[in-house]
Amino acid sequence: MVKMQCFFVKCIRATDDSQFLDFMLFSDMDVSSWEPPTVGLVKVNTDAAIDVIRKRIGIGIIIRDSNRVVMASRSRIIFVGYSLQIAEAVAVLRGIQFALDTGFRCCTIESDAQVIVNLINSKSCILSDVGLIIDDILCLRDKFMEWNVRFVPRRANMLTHFLLSWIYLPTLMVFGWRRFHQVWPQLFWVIARFLCSSVSVDLFP
Repeated sequence: MVKMQCFFVKCIRATDDSQFLDFMLFSDMDVSSWEPPTVGLVKVNTDAAIDVIRKRIGIGIIIRDSNRVVMASRSRIIFVGYSLQIAEAVAVLRGIQFALDTGFRCCTIESDAQVIVNLINSKSCILSDVGLIIDDILCLRDKFMEWNVRFVPRRANMLTHFLLSWIYLPTLMVFGWRRFHQVWPQLFWVIARFLCSSVSVDLFP
């Protein structure tokens, strides 16, 4: 545990992003803002972040049930130069696909990207790169018994945001990419266990 704490502190000191520092110190985290779904449904929270310097995006997905139990989670880095809007749309698409892959058919999908949520719920034809992703999202709708897509403010999506925030860390300066990728699932599990009453995390590299 001491080694994990030292690693966490070392990661914080290694980054020069002040906003990320503030987040790591939990200055604006409000876990109580997240509302559990009704019984029988799961809630899929998605988020995306962009690392402009390294030209990559991070995607985070967390699936929780009505008891606030984390049923599954996933974080992934994609080495592409997407805009934030496209990245958020991809995060929602990956979140829906992940829910299907893990066997959930009754879901509420939440994102803090209001523009993307509005586009999905409008069901209109959008002639743009984002529109193509929205079309893919809507094509998956029939695979669910029940689903809805909702906008939530960032404070209600902080755990998902934290899951992908390691995209900003200069991992090669700390442990190297491969080593950090191995350590991160354990690090997230420790923090999620602290934030949630009961946690079961399945995190895929």
